Amino acid sequence: MAGKYNSIDELIQDLKNFKDIEFGYNGKEYSICPVHGIYAVGEAQKPSIEFETIDELLENFRVQGKKLEEIITEIELYLH
Repeated sequence: MAGKYNSIDELIQDLKNFKDIEFGYNGKEYSICPVHGIYAVGEAQKPSIEFETIDELLENFRVQGKKLEEIITEIELYLH
């Protein structure tokens, strides 16, 4: 396991640096992949959702009904 984020700012910095992020939350795995200026996000083995900006991703993407900002310190990082 790669660790945990201490704040949403750490996630934002990784996204600004175009890092792939894989994480777990409540027994499910998720990924955020920046590809050609688009952020493809979603649960593992399911279709991804694409967002054009980091702000759009943070505002609209939900993990089990919660915004990333709400659970950022609880997710388990596998890759970042």
